[in-house]
Amino acid sequence: MSATDRQATVFTARKRYWISWSAWVLAVASLLAFMYAVLHAAQTTPTPWVRILQAGVFLLVLFGLAIGMRNDYPFPWKIKLSVGETAVSGFDGKTRLNVRWNDLVFLHYEVQGKNHYLFLSTLEEDFVFSLNRLPAAAIWDTLRRQASPSVLGAAGWERLSAGRARQNQTIDLPLTVQPARFWYVALVLSALFFLLLAAISGWQELWPGVLFFLAAAALSIYTFSLLAPVTFDRETIHYAPWRRRYQIRWDEITEIEFDPQGNAIAFRSGGGKQMVIPGFLMYSQAQSKAIGALLDNQKQKWDIQTTKSWKAAFRQQRNTRTNF
Repeated sequence: MSATDRQATVFTARKRYWISWSAWVLAVASLLAFMYAVLHAAQTTPTPWVRILQAGVFLLVLFGLAIGMRNDYPFPWKIKLSVGETAVSGFDGKTRLNVRWNDLVFLHYEVQGKNHYLFLSTLEEDFVFSLNRLPAAAIWDTLRRQASPSVLGAAGWERLSAGRARQNQTIDLPLTVQPARFWYVALVLSALFFLLLAAISGWQELWPGVLFFLAAAALSIYTFSLLAPVTFDRETIHYAPWRRRYQIRWDEITEIEFDPQGNAIAFRSGGGKQMVIPGFLMYSQAQSKAIGALLDNQKQKWDIQTTKSWKAAFRQQRNTRTNF
């Protein structure tokens, strides 16, 4: 932040401590496994394998809490929005925001049920900033006074669409993207880790633990099998995970559904077709931007609607398998 922004208006979160449901589910399941291991060890002489098992399930507890912190940050004093003379910056628990006023081309505030969102866009990137834990009305009044009228409402949207249309004319097709190598390594290591814990549980005859860790290993292996190149060309999208091939044409797509966490993108058609590919989270930053620019271009060209829903991460392929 520049020196002129040191006098920025800073909005901080209301005092509220919570954690996401996913963290509670993982933490409770892991704690139950941990308690079972402790009780079993109390009935027998603790061995190094039992201690390793205890350490493993304790790590699962921490893993569950970490996931919850990623989804719903439990430290509200770090959630804030700063409106300065040259930039808007902040953190809502998920999105880190730092947009210069000179780069901003679209600014919009929207209430969806009980949720309050701030939409900010530059020609290169879109931001969705949650105001649920912040004084939304006061923030929007401050932003409207600070922003240029040309970035607000319909005028800003037209400006954004026109600017991106000029940029998207230079997109080279076909575009092939590959999930980041990090995910391949992480999923292999996690599968091996869970298989090791399953073996230790079996050695100690902790059968509930065996089932739990085998299920976790199977999930890691299944997710690994979904990591595959995706090719976008002018007419179709091709996705080829292990031993399968999927394809859908752009002129068939009526809706693109994004998982808010970035885990999946679902392409859906009115004719019952559905193709799901890995989301923005799985790619490098450069590839994610390339995909975003391409989808912006194609949704305007083919008049495709876009939505955000957690359901995208759980949708399955439907009527799009091919033999090419």
